[in-house]
Amino acid sequence: AISFVTDHQPGALYRALGALARGDVNLVQLVSRPLPDSPFQDRFDVVLDGHVFDPTIRPALRELRSLTRELRLFGSYAAEQTR
Repeated sequence: AISFVTDHQPGALYRALGALARGDVNLVQLVSRPLPDSPFQDRFDVVLDGHVFDPTIRPALRELRSLTRELRLFGSYAAEQTR
């Protein structure tokens, strides 16, 4: 699970999500939340399909960090097993 904040400008979210797409990272969930006391600014909470330390995901997160104002890693947890 991660959270990031982009600049308030056209295409900022598109570019941020492009970093994950180029890294072939699947998104399980994407939620936007307004930042208190910051009009027109949102935080995006994302659940990724994979571990943040996975060598295939790390480059995408590095690129995402370069495209965002703030990036937080909340950690990884086991996915629910389907039968």
